[in-house]
Amino acid sequence: VWARSAYAGSQRYPVHWGGDCCTTFLHMACQLRGGLSLGLSGVPFYSHDIGGFFLEGNPTLYARWAQFGLFSSHSRCHGVTPREPWEFGPEAEAIFRKYAKLRYRLLPYIYSCAVISARTGLPMMRALVLEYQDDPNVRGLDSEYLFGESFLVAPVLDEGEERGVYFPQGRWIDYWTGRAHKGPAHITYHAPLDTLPLFVKDGAIIPMGPEMSYVGERPTDPLTLDIYPAEKGSFTVYDEDRPPVEVACRQEEGRLTIEIGEFDARVEVVLHGLEQPQEV
Repeated sequence: VWARSAYAGSQRYPVHWGGDCCTTFLHMACQLRGGLSLGLSGVPFYSHDIGGFFLEGNPTLYARWAQFGLFSSHSRCHGVTPREPWEFGPEAEAIFRKYAKLRYRLLPYIYSCAVISARTGLPMMRALVLEYQDDPNVRGLDSEYLFGESFLVAPVLDEGEERGVYFPQGRWIDYWTGRAHKGPAHITYHAPLDTLPLFVKDGAIIPMGPEMSYVGERPTDPLTLDIYPAEKGSFTVYDEDRPPVEVACRQEEGRLTIEIGEFDARVEVVLHGLEQPQEV
């Protein structure tokens, strides 16, 4: 079921989406706000039409919407006119390819978060107020969200190349540059058209697979663990074809300890955001 109209109990069905919206930045922002509201109403999986449904699109809007759409629980390109990325020129197509490749590498993370969402009802696209209820700055914040438990996503919702980003309490690592930001704080972030403002929560463990063009093209070998060490962190990697893999990481007295459960293929560990050398 890929549903739009919903009522109490609809959270039991697989996916809900934002309906037939127009190809404007205003409607893109509305799709984000609607998704956050739906998540707060107990619906775990939400998506939308990348590029909008009605009217002709344009390359800038399409590229920004693709970044947002590929960091949603489900992704689809759909509209009354063509919505394939190659219809919007080589730059938009290259941007779409960049984020589609990243999404496929993130499938172990996305699937694991989906399992948690199905079991708990926590949405994959989470309003910040859900996780930071004591922070008054996020009570009306509807333009950025958590994707699962580890990513802070702040889509660009206009034709510009800058946007404000708010960081809740904690340390947040820029996914592209590795620069750390300490919250609570507001910043102005420079985001050229090919850059989605994307940050990783300190302590995150993000499982990634090999680059693929479609699901099941090759096995998850190696399983790459992107680890952003903090005092402690943990993550359970779920896979429908394997037992769950427990991963834990902790820092104490200059020593970094990583524990990885049994896995029947290679495992690679990549460390990010270390402020000083650690014994591993």
